[in-house]
Amino acid sequence: MKKVENSLLIMVAILILSGCKEEVKSYAWYSEHQEETYQTYKKCKEKGEGGNNCNNAYRAAVNFSNELLYPKEVSDKFTALLK
Repeated sequence: MKKVENSLLIMVAILILSGCKEEVKSYAWYSEHQEETYQTYKKCKEKGEGGNNCNNAYRAAVNFSNELLYPKEVSDKFTALLK
């Protein structure tokens, strides 16, 4: 009986923890959301994190840093972030 209780407890804990993951946003999503891209990549740099969100935010940040595609204040902001 004790093993069954422990097994149930472990399964419930796994289900709860698996629901705690951060939603992965695509490169396309970050490309449409400048401020979220900036904040996400800034957090990734500060914490030394990796993962899909950090990679997608980085790719979008590189795109936002292109002065031919975006206004100077946008490209400068992202260029500084990428240094």
